[in-house]
Amino acid sequence: MNYSNEILDYLTRMEMPGQITLAPNAPPVVRTIEGIAVALNVVLDAVDVLDTLKAFNVRASQTGSIDTSPSGSFSFGIQNVGRVSVTYITQRNTKVVCLRRIPFNIPAAANVCADPSVIDRLLPCLARGSKALLTLHGPSCLANALIAYLLLNEANQKFRRIMHVIERPLTFLLAHADSVVIQSEVGSDSESFAKAIANARRLGADMLYLGNLSLDDSVTGLVDIIHAGATVMLSGPTLTGPVVRRRLLKEVDGLSEALADLSCVAACVTPAAERRIAVSVSDPAPLLTV
Repeated sequence: MNYSNEILDYLTRMEMPGQITLAPNAPPVVRTIEGIAVALNVVLDAVDVLDTLKAFNVRASQTGSIDTSPSGSFSFGIQNVGRVSVTYITQRNTKVVCLRRIPFNIPAAANVCADPSVIDRLLPCLARGSKALLTLHGPSCLANALIAYLLLNEANQKFRRIMHVIERPLTFLLAHADSVVIQSEVGSDSESFAKAIANARRLGADMLYLGNLSLDDSVTGLVDIIHAGATVMLSGPTLTGPVVRRRLLKEVDGLSEALADLSCVAACVTPAAERRIAVSVSDPAPLLTV
């Protein structure tokens, strides 16, 4: 049975970005900042999952059969809602499907942050020429991304910049305001973060956000972008100040002089009570000493 309409209806009613997973012999479950919960009170079998995936595939106007494809991804838009990204893999000859809604509407800091003033405290890190690298780290990639987009949205309204947002995957759709916003998704728009950073340099981006970085992602070219005057924000579960320092030293072949005049502000992001996000912020510190 095809459950695509019920799942899309659930996704469009969600206030925050979320991820729904469909697997055989289980109900659809949703992952949010609070954790995992049942989305629909129905147990899907393998045919249900495949029929639903086929229906999403038709919406995206994809061609060819997906029955024999082990894995893949595609997306489609819904008017006044945003985009829906679909990723699927194969387990024991059956499909597992993950859906994410990428909405337009970024929530207000007052509705997200335990202390909304943290956005004003962090925003100067994105001011032109600050040479202060801002890192957001914490166990929830979604919570990290929400704080990042609150900052990007403020910067978009207040600064005239060329902003390049690079994520795995995209969390929100960010429209142009005072800034011109370019958004790229690693895996579909660009092969890797390193390739996306090279593209940002070609476009002359002066504000760069790399979202959901992993330890094995190369960030080649990032130090050059910072020295050229761009401001940079990174997010990922492991991106503490010391980890970022070691990563950048590796990218510049251990030449500590390349990091000598750079500083780092590290923000620890954790889910808090009442569906809020708590953020603790370090003082700016020379990158070579964090």
